[in-house]
Amino acid sequence: MQSRDAQLLLCKYAPAMVYVAVEDDNGIQSIGSAFHVGEGIFITARHVVERQKILDIRSTEPIRVPLQEAFPRYPQEVIDEITKIAGTPPTWPVFPEPLRISHSPVFHSDDRIDVAAFRADTVHPKMPVVPLGGHLDDWIPRSEWRLSDALILGYPPIPLTTRPALVAARAEINAVSWIGNPPVAAFVLSSMPRGGFSGGLALHEDDFALGVISQSLVSDGRPAELGFLAVLSIEVIYQCLSENHLLPDLQKVKWGDFWNTETTRFIASGGLEVAFVNVHDDGKRFYFDVSAKEKTLMDGGLTASLLALSAHPYEREIVREDWVRIHVRGSPAEASRLVRGGGDAAKAAIEQTGLTKFRLGRGTQE
Repeated sequence: MQSRDAQLLLCKYAPAMVYVAVEDDNGIQSIGSAFHVGEGIFITARHVVERQKILDIRSTEPIRVPLQEAFPRYPQEVIDEITKIAGTPPTWPVFPEPLRISHSPVFHSDDRIDVAAFRADTVHPKMPVVPLGGHLDDWIPRSEWRLSDALILGYPPIPLTTRPALVAARAEINAVSWIGNPPVAAFVLSSMPRGGFSGGLALHEDDFALGVISQSLVSDGRPAELGFLAVLSIEVIYQCLSENHLLPDLQKVKWGDFWNTETTRFIASGGLEVAFVNVHDDGKRFYFDVSAKEKTLMDGGLTASLLALSAHPYEREIVREDWVRIHVRGSPAEASRLVRGGGDAAKAAIEQTGLTKFRLGRGTQE
């Protein structure tokens, strides 16, 4: 990656970075990093915020806004003249206020995986959103990505400085490996690992997030700087966000409802799929699908599911002739309970016919 390309990525996403200052039970203070993925939601490393008192979260990088937004009385004719000369409307740097977390950080359901997320309710509306990549663990092209370039962003403490500063570094992808137990995909990057990079962002040269910077890979108690810089790949981030109903709509565009939909398929003898039931709950939209090739299976599944709704209002959508979707309204807690109950009732009714079932799902818990 050429210097100019790296600088463009830095300018684009630097304002999406924040530092996270924390204090443990012994009064020892430290710092980590986090990055914005949309709707005020930030990704960081689990060990940065777990069992820590959060002291301060803020960005050190200005967000550029239209000049007239910063100075409403600025003469329009002057702005027009600047635009004519510069070829682009003038902007002004604005430093965001410190972030206020709306609720405690949440974590990946497996406490061995070093991923966490939190939502802030004081995010500047023009704070950039880092696009998450689409490279799930089983899809990572190991050989093709080795020696491709990355940009890492974070807040490692700089000795003798008086305040945190965003640090950027170019790196190569040296290896793709599986680390931990359970093993998860991780990238090993050529840059030196430093403590404050934890929770920071690794960007691929093609403009998407590779993943979140985790703890340095070391052994025998050696300093972090003597290990490898490890970046947990994107799948565990999607899992953490979807499990906690925090996956921003912008990050769902290329996935549809994939991450919060649990699918149960029913197989007849000979291996033919004859029915399926989907249950979708992302904290915003709640529905279940009943689909069957035979009318008796469809009617049985739908009848059981609608009885389970206990006369609660619902909306029926005909997806196709053999596929019906039931939308459940209400408060998130109530709708979540009802959509799960309706889906379970449909599955139980179809299973009673003797069909074999198996479940698929991403970011869902049964």
